[in-house]
Amino acid sequence: MSSHRSPSNGIEVPILAGAAAFLGFCFWIAQISGASLASVMKSAFGLIGLAVVVGGALWWLKDYFFIGAAFYLVVGWRVVWPVLDSIAAGGHEGEDWPLMPYENTFMASGWLNWSVESILIAVFIYGISRRGRDSYYARRGHIMTTYRELKKQIAALTDHANAVRATEFLSVVNEIRAMVAEYGITEKDIFPAHRGRPRKHQPRPPKYRDPQTGATWSGRGRPPAWIRGKTRERFEIKG
Repeated sequence: MSSHRSPSNGIEVPILAGAAAFLGFCFWIAQISGASLASVMKSAFGLIGLAVVVGGALWWLKDYFFIGAAFYLVVGWRVVWPVLDSIAAGGHEGEDWPLMPYENTFMASGWLNWSVESILIAVFIYGISRRGRDSYYARRGHIMTTYRELKKQIAALTDHANAVRATEFLSVVNEIRAMVAEYGITEKDIFPAHRGRPRKHQPRPPKYRDPQTGATWSGRGRPPAWIRGKTRERFEIKG
């Protein structure tokens, strides 16, 4: 009889091998660091979960690798604090562990934890500011490049327009000449006199003269004082 094998049986061995390798790695870290196995495993699971989240984000945001790595260190350092506390407590872990005195006060010191955390946060902030500055200069460079490209396009279009005009100019002139000959169009028909520069009016000849001073008046406009209110026939210029 042939035995039926479940499709899931093929992945059981790799899963068990991976779990055994993970457990062995945590046990090895606990032995060389002096921490408890439980604290090492707790921190390891936290680091792995954080790596999955940050790694997934960086898969889509590849340009933010430095910021993502700094963020991982900022949060990851907090995740390994249980290991540091376990080392400080001499490798103890359990319900009575928080009440036990620390054997290594430096490892359990808040100065150590928060000093390293502050440095990592500073690196994270630096990464954000650097990314913002790079993005600003990148956008500025893109704008300048686009402006230069537009200038090149304008120059190319201008040259092309001039070439097309030179090609069409002769044919347009020939069409105009043919229409002028056919319809008898003259220059005055195209450019009427009233559209030109207005001519200045010629001064009118004098019509009246003051016999005493010799002053003259054309008879248009406001009459001068020497003829105002008087009979104008007396001042007419004869001949």
